[in-house]
Amino acid sequence: MNVVLVGDKSGCARHVWINLKPLRADFGLNCCWVDDADGVREVACHTRIDVILHDVSPSATRLELVDGLRQASGGATMIVLTEDDRPDILRQVRALGIEDHLSWNNIRVATLRRVIGRVIERRRFQLQIDSSLRRERLRGKVLARIAECAALTEVLADLSEGLRQEVSCADFGFAIDADEASGGLLLWPNADCISAQLASRALSYAQEHPGARSLQSEGAGYVEPILNGDRLVGKLVMLPRPGMTVGESLLAHARLATELVALAVDRLQTAKSLRQSHEELRQLSAQLLNIQEAERQRIAGDLHDVIGQSLSVVKVAIEEAQQQFERDGIPDAAAVLGRLVPWVKQALAEVRRVSMDLRPAIIDDLGLLPTLSWFFREFGASCRTIVVEPKIAIQESDIPAPLKIAIFRILQEAVTNILKHAQATRIQVVLQRFGSVIQLAVIDNGTGFDAQAPGDARNRKSGLGLASMRERARVSGGNYVLESTPGIGTSVFVSWYRN
Repeated sequence: MNVVLVGDKSGCARHVWINLKPLRADFGLNCCWVDDADGVREVACHTRIDVILHDVSPSATRLELVDGLRQASGGATMIVLTEDDRPDILRQVRALGIEDHLSWNNIRVATLRRVIGRVIERRRFQLQIDSSLRRERLRGKVLARIAECAALTEVLADLSEGLRQEVSCADFGFAIDADEASGGLLLWPNADCISAQLASRALSYAQEHPGARSLQSEGAGYVEPILNGDRLVGKLVMLPRPGMTVGESLLAHARLATELVALAVDRLQTAKSLRQSHEELRQLSAQLLNIQEAERQRIAGDLHDVIGQSLSVVKVAIEEAQQQFERDGIPDAAAVLGRLVPWVKQALAEVRRVSMDLRPAIIDDLGLLPTLSWFFREFGASCRTIVVEPKIAIQESDIPAPLKIAIFRILQEAVTNILKHAQATRIQVVLQRFGSVIQLAVIDNGTGFDAQAPGDARNRKSGLGLASMRERARVSGGNYVLESTPGIGTSVFVSWYRN
């Protein structure tokens, strides 16, 4: 504890100074004597002041200096010394929030021991509370950075800055084994901030003794392993400054630092694993969609080339037989064959429609934009109650080949959803390019629904279609946004960024 006596170097102040000497060893006091607030400020520049003994004798006029002394000392505990126990002076002392007071006629070693002992105990308790509060503030600040998935270097920078402000008796260094550290080993701060010999010795010791806790390394420094569960992920090196001792406050901050660094490393590694899992899932989904498209293309080809051709041959054969029967005067047989022709034509048209739905050959032959024109014409012919308003502001060459089928499938699914569920009369379709961004928007004026309510009836019915659009957008590298308002309509936006 650091004690400063403030007063003229005569009279009461000298008497107090003499009686303080026996208490220095008992309480571990570092004492000094200054004349005024300027002297207090000078001492405060070099060390923390815990207790101020302020001599206001021979009158109470020097009580006016109390606030100045408090500010100069950074909030030290005050003990006021007065010439006697005059009630008016005691009231002024109490009004200033000072509980500890001594008068000249009571200044003895035993009296000082009792008062200073009480003050020091209270001061230590207050310092412990303040230190705990500052540690919790530091913990909260670093945890917020960890929750943001900030880079490990940023977390360590915030933590190191907090430790530098709170702990003046030692320097801290970190060595983190983490993939995020570009090379697997991150030293913070730079190695020259800590003795290279100490760092090497400390890191080797921690590596060989992963269960070590706050162990002194040849009297030069301390090592605190950073553990994530039972796994050693790094080391904390503490280097006491010259003349400084390592106490419980330093060790408490060291434990906090290792806890936070371990949490940061674990969070970053978990986030990295999650990103890898998402990427693997995206690649798997893309592969499955590619397989699905290839199978659609094969089936569409079989329908068109095999079944479609066979039905065409059957249709031609029936028409020829019908004409032959009519020429041969067998009208009944001709009538039977005549009734078959519409059925064959319908089957042929259905095969062609299914083939186009599975995989429109036009998209491979002519491209996406002609396919969209064909799609809008076919939809308009089959559904006259809904008006489609297309706005195409992009060139065919601006659309990457792998993206064409994704855009078509998302549009196809969106229009199908509108037809089934929206009761819309108008659909706006926008496909455009803004710089390096390709955007598809499908907007209807239908019934809409509450997109945030899982139990919404419309949401339940169209959930599979919405999920299909969202998944196709994600797999193709797009950003999918759905907006819907009951009674107004639904909008689907998908954006892709071109490299």
